Amino acid sequence: MKVACIIFLLLALAIVTQSRRQRRHYWSKSRCLEKTLEEREEYADVVLAATVRRVRRIERHLVATVVIKGIFKGSHYLNNVHDRRKKIYKTGEGRYIRIKGLGNPKICDNMVYPRDTRIFLLKYEKNGDLFLNSSLVRITLNNMERTDAAVSSEYKLQ
Repeated sequence: MKVACIIFLLLALAIVTQSRRQRRHYWSKSRCLEKTLEEREEYADVVLAATVRRVRRIERHLVATVVIKGIFKGSHYLNNVHDRRKKIYKTGEGRYIRIKGLGNPKICDNMVYPRDTRIFLLKYEKNGDLFLNSSLVRITLNNMERTDAAVSSEYKLQ
């Protein structure tokens, strides 16, 4: 009887351990399929580098208030972005904007924290809101050059 209980417990432990490994593997970044930066940039209306000042939960969504450090694409969309008081913020670098759609499980790298500086690929909504369109891009010299090249090559084709 004791032997049967020990065997049962060992089997149960093996099953639990295996299921944890599978869950961890499922959520790993290697399982997250993402298009190239160039492809993601084509679908974005606004591409900018910004530093996160504040992250808040509004209903089920996360909203980040960010300070723009540089605009790669879509500066004309930013002229129509309003703050919560429906006043237009100043345009360009140093401007505060709100980005919605963070924490979306359909987007691989979707979380930010205060003082993070990232490249944001955003979709512009007609009501003046900006939504995260695809994964955030870490700020490196290589990523900045790739983003700038992708945006400038798109404008050369038009």
